[in-house]
Amino acid sequence: MLKPLLIEGGRLLGEAGAITYARVVASPSGFTVELNNTFIVANRQKQPRYFSRSDTAFRWLQEIGVKAVNEVDLRDWALADKPEQVTSPTSRNAKQPRRGTSKVANKK
Repeated sequence: MLKPLLIEGGRLLGEAGAITYARVVASPSGFTVELNNTFIVANRQKQPRYFSRSDTAFRWLQEIGVKAVNEVDLRDWALADKPEQVTSPTSRNAKQPRRGTSKVANKK
């Protein structure tokens, strides 16, 4: 079982260069960070600290000096469950100019 480690403790480990293994685990509640196969980053109540977005978890790891994440576990996370969907400019939902309209104003 992983031991809870306050976010400040994780920062101290990272700044000391003592993190040898980092794992990000996705769940319906968010993303947790595990360090050195021993600790799970926790809040002040010693419950797992859930990052709401993956980029926030990765940014925090980068800020404390972690250069590489050894494992990302996405088994319990489904993109379809997330409210925000990214659409590409060529998708059907993206705004397209109407036919017969010009982007350039008519010159007289």
